[in-house]
Amino acid sequence: MKKMEISVSDEAAAFISKQLGSGAYGSVDEYIEALICADQYDANEETERLLIEGLATESNVMTRDDWDGIRAQVLSKSSEIPE
Repeated sequence: MKKMEISVSDEAAAFISKQLGSGAYGSVDEYIEALICADQYDANEETERLLIEGLATESNVMTRDDWDGIRAQVLSKSSEIPE
């Protein structure tokens, strides 16, 4: 596991404290991890939606531009994932 340090506004800190006070999360780490997991899930859902949409189209011939576009999307998403 990698340790990271973040800074948040006073309002965000108060909101996080409220979330911790609700008992839903045992620590700030758990809360942030849950947010990240939810965001990853949303990204995966979007990818699945796009794949299904693509499968539903009548054209099944992939051009070089199609592959370049897919590659660019994957690379942009992978650069957003923290190490």
